[in-house]
Amino acid sequence: MDVVISFLIFFAALIASIIWKFSILIPLAIGLAAFIVAAVLRGNSVGAVIRMMGKGLKSSVGVVFILFLLGVITALWRSAGTIPYIVYHSVRFIQPQIFIVCVFLLCCLFSYLTGSTLGTAGTIGVVMMVLARTGGVDLYLTAGAVLSGGVFGDRNSPFSNSANLISNVTKTNIYVNIKNMFRDGLLPILITLGIYIVFSLQNPLRVEEAGVLSDMPELFRLHWIVLLPAVLVLVLSFLRIKVKYTLLISVLTSFILSLTVQHQSFGQVLKYIWSGYTPAQASELGKIMSGGGLSSMVTVLGIVLLSSTYSGIFDATGMLHGIEDVIIRFSRKLGAYVTTLVSSFFIACFSCNQTLSTMMTYQLCHKANEAQKVDKYDFALCMENSVVLIAGLLPWSIACAAPLAAINMDYGAIRYEFLPFLIILINLIKRVAKLPQKTIKTLERSNEE
Repeated sequence: MDVVISFLIFFAALIASIIWKFSILIPLAIGLAAFIVAAVLRGNSVGAVIRMMGKGLKSSVGVVFILFLLGVITALWRSAGTIPYIVYHSVRFIQPQIFIVCVFLLCCLFSYLTGSTLGTAGTIGVVMMVLARTGGVDLYLTAGAVLSGGVFGDRNSPFSNSANLISNVTKTNIYVNIKNMFRDGLLPILITLGIYIVFSLQNPLRVEEAGVLSDMPELFRLHWIVLLPAVLVLVLSFLRIKVKYTLLISVLTSFILSLTVQHQSFGQVLKYIWSGYTPAQASELGKIMSGGGLSSMVTVLGIVLLSSTYSGIFDATGMLHGIEDVIIRFSRKLGAYVTTLVSSFFIACFSCNQTLSTMMTYQLCHKANEAQKVDKYDFALCMENSVVLIAGLLPWSIACAAPLAAINMDYGAIRYEFLPFLIILINLIKRVAKLPQKTIKTLERSNEE
């Protein structure tokens, strides 16, 4: 009964945060307090509960450090001119006759380099929407292509929050996971591309000029050298260097470029690292290029840290055994993927946050996958093909609402966001039909994160 009451308190606090729009960290803190009380009522000393929490926190150290570096890099890639350079020059490759395809492919590229749907939508996505408005292209269709492209990197990039989080909790190598995701997602990507080709032919771009970019050379020095942080990322990823080292090298490189090429002061760059990049010259372009920084990661870091203390308490006290047993029984009838998909849908519906949904889906479903003898790499793929995508499709979820707000569109754009729907649908068909899964499970050389 104490566990039921604790969960009711937690759920009530989550619902309240949705209704009154206060930080999700507050219900997480309330939930933690409730679970601590429940653990003590079960006969555990306060010291023992603290040790449980510490064990859970210890398991999250790796992903917290990576998230920390991701927050820094999102600001420094802006101040160094890396992101502005990519945006400015990539627009030149747009072909009016296949505009929607170009939007999708450019957003795929950009999201792979940044690992973020929101970062993609808030930068090159905004530029694509400006082009669509001036060129008479359907705005909902364009927004759907932007979001689909964002999903590509949010799922497949070694710098994605969700990809690193899943790699950490499942104790899998992120590069193996990425290779599995590329193999598994190839068919949905090709179908998505085909659909956008058809829509492109029906919606050609009539105006090819992006006036919003005209001030870019005044704000940034667009020398090719500013691409170095991104190039290093691609090269080091190809060499399968650990993500934390790859990010650290890119951070140091972009820091130096901010000082030397863009002539930012040392104090300014330090400020950007915390609060995000903000150009001195106020303009529409300045708004597009602003963002990033550690402050943008505070909520995500808080969710990971608090959720990790939950996992420590749950593992040591067995609070979730009842729920886990129900999920295990369902997994025997429906299969591991379908069970994970259904569970993650309900979790995402009330958590409204991709990070929290991912943490809770793992906590509730990993034993069901173990009971079905699902390999940890297959389980990681199941989570990437369920909770990560679902959280981005729910209009009330931050993972969906924030990118839509960035491009100033409503949830009507979701119906044109084909890639996540196709990944879920095709995987569901494959799993239900019990088609063989070609999942890579090991590396010749272990490079576990």
